[in-house]
Amino acid sequence: MFSHLLVPLDGSRRAEQALSVAARLARVSEGTITLVQAIHGPREMLLYGTETPLLLPETLEERIETSKSYLEHLRQRHDLQGLTVQTLVILGDPAEAIPPLAAVGPVDLIVLTSHGYTGVKRRLLGSVAELIARHTSAPMLILREGEPLHIHHDYVGTSFVHVLMPFDPLDYSFAEILPAVEIVRSLSTPGQGEVHLSQMIVSSEPMSREEQDALLQPAREKLGVVGQSIRKRLRSTYAPATCPILTWSVSLERERAAGIVHMAEYGYEQEMGVTSGKSDVLVLTMHHSGEVPEWALGNLSEHVLHATRLPVLVVHQGEEARESTAGAARKEEIR
Repeated sequence: MFSHLLVPLDGSRRAEQALSVAARLARVSEGTITLVQAIHGPREMLLYGTETPLLLPETLEERIETSKSYLEHLRQRHDLQGLTVQTLVILGDPAEAIPPLAAVGPVDLIVLTSHGYTGVKRRLLGSVAELIARHTSAPMLILREGEPLHIHHDYVGTSFVHVLMPFDPLDYSFAEILPAVEIVRSLSTPGQGEVHLSQMIVSSEPMSREEQDALLQPAREKLGVVGQSIRKRLRSTYAPATCPILTWSVSLERERAAGIVHMAEYGYEQEMGVTSGKSDVLVLTMHHSGEVPEWALGNLSEHVLHATRLPVLVVHQGEEARESTAGAARKEEIR
């Protein structure tokens, strides 16, 4: 459950778009929301051609008070009424100050809105959200500016959210699946919503249908065993009436990152010919190796994050979790 949610804000309407989603998640879990704004300390600017410092007209105390008033104003929003909402002003660059704050909290989920940049523009300008995600171990829901998290509703009022999670049955931890499950549980009618585990096999070689089936079938069998084991464990963790649907599939792609984005944004064919539509949230797993997260070196998660405009849930998997849980899975499930 998301007992403590952290919402970083910079004073923009873009950042405030995260509040409605955070409010819904907190209301379901009866959790606490902390609204935080990071501000820089006094800066000195050198006059051109001189060594004389020019102090900014606004003092640090004035900026702190302005931030406090801003956050207090947001606490009065209608969608936050009835929730436990805290406010906090911290000093420093957001990308550097927020990760330690999330660790001390402790925080179960960071929710924030990122600029809707993709492709080259995103690579050039960077993203505060991405920098925070690189340096925090807390799950992080990155919403897109102008692209709200979509919740489906049918004619009887049932709500439904579909989450797609790229998945490797030989390298996963049960803990990294739980934030995706909690997102679905919180935004869907109890017992509804879906978490789909997608394993991709990459090959650029042309193949006949028979050759494709021969390559995919063993992977389908192994993933089926792992999927059934995860489903059983979820049903023992949650009440049957509140546990979301868990499905899985194996696909053949020419390139992994492009395949993930296309599947998430345009849908895909599941087993038995069932077709799924566009996903509502894409889950990316960041693996940490020592002190440096692997995606800081330009791995799959970073490429996908740059390419998609869908909301992205970033979860983390450290070496310890991977060795303990995935190691047991290899021994017990795929033997």
